[in-house]
Amino acid sequence: MVSSCVSDDVVTENTDPKGGAITFSASVGRSTRATEIKIGNLGDFGVFARGVNPSQGTFLDNFVIGETNPEIAKRYNAREEASDRWDLNTKIYWPSDVSDVLFWGFTSRINTDEEYPDIFGGNGKLGFNKDNGPELKGFSPKRSTRKNGDNYLNYLDGNIQRDLVVAFTHVHGATSNVNLNFEHALSQIKIWAKGGTGNNNHRIVKIKGAWIVNASSIGDLSANYKFKDNESTDDFSCGHTWEPKTDSHVAYGSFHETPITLTTDPKSILSANNIGSLMLIPQKVKPWEGKQPGITFENVNTQKAYILLYCRIEAFHGSKETDDYPNTPTDKTDMNASHTHQLFPHTDKWDENAYGYTCVPIEIDWQRGKIYKYVLDICGPSTGGGVYPPNLPDSIPPGITPPDGKVPGDPILDEPIKFQVSVSDWDDEWKNGNEIPM
Repeated sequence: MVSSCVSDDVVTENTDPKGGAITFSASVGRSTRATEIKIGNLGDFGVFARGVNPSQGTFLDNFVIGETNPEIAKRYNAREEASDRWDLNTKIYWPSDVSDVLFWGFTSRINTDEEYPDIFGGNGKLGFNKDNGPELKGFSPKRSTRKNGDNYLNYLDGNIQRDLVVAFTHVHGATSNVNLNFEHALSQIKIWAKGGTGNNNHRIVKIKGAWIVNASSIGDLSANYKFKDNESTDDFSCGHTWEPKTDSHVAYGSFHETPITLTTDPKSILSANNIGSLMLIPQKVKPWEGKQPGITFENVNTQKAYILLYCRIEAFHGSKETDDYPNTPTDKTDMNASHTHQLFPHTDKWDENAYGYTCVPIEIDWQRGKIYKYVLDICGPSTGGGVYPPNLPDSIPPGITPPDGKVPGDPILDEPIKFQVSVSDWDDEWKNGNEIPM
């Protein structure tokens, strides 16, 4: 926590053109040291800069750059991606009586955004907190249009979501060029799955939709500036922190009319080309507890997290009938003397267009700048099809009504879905143009 100094600490602007107007170079990555790289599509970014007392860390009264709103730094030659210089709209020079200045940068804009309304696309409001530095209020990762009238649309929320990058640096001594090393402020989420036993009587799992349910959709990002007293180095620090809004839970994911059929090799179930991801607010959400005494589909209500799947499960056999799966009205017999059972959803006859909902509870503990990859194992040698979900999000296709006697948390077949989650630093894996890569 810091505060402004008394009014006699005044910033005097250096208006001498020979001093060199402040410009910026930039990099994107996890490194905290400056790296001499050229960024292909980093667009305009907002800048705040404020002088500080180098011995106490307290803000000086006047701003060097920005105040109630950031100043916008634009690429020196917007038509050349090789350009590694950004200039402010108004020439600003290093103050003649200030030795130490803190700089912050923010953007979700890429270089090709000719009509992007501002550095955040109208998403959130950036201001300056007198104690903690810049704050981005009300940021919300976008969700796709789900329906057109009664028709459910193919969508992937990640296709319209933007990366958000932030930067902070402390500069001692006047300089005309400031390097800002941007870091990813969001979490990148992937949902993959594998399934099937791989033998003659194997199960076939088809996925048409996948969602992270009950993730917070709105959050405030604070620069969280602190001064480390009594240390010889790294006196100034900035640990950008998120405060998700707990009353803003929604479902983020995708729906695709053409199903993705699982194999024993994991693949993305957010998109058919294995590159689909989500850009979400770092947050913590407890897992849904599953089956609970007295809880039914009529009274269930939860704000806890789970992965929801819109799926179909079949069992294929190389003969007309087996002891384990005698012929039933939900079978399809093929001309080659094989037959296929419809295991899920439960209906009174075979319906190749029937899909239902299953889920697996997860605990969310996402950190900024990290990739979280969930790999679900569905109907494998020792796994099942998951459990009936508690409640369905808005604007998703209707599923088959669960059979009588079933309650939220009951297995849809036999065993639950098992999963693994891996965590890695964010790199250039996001390939569909939404990321601001190195």
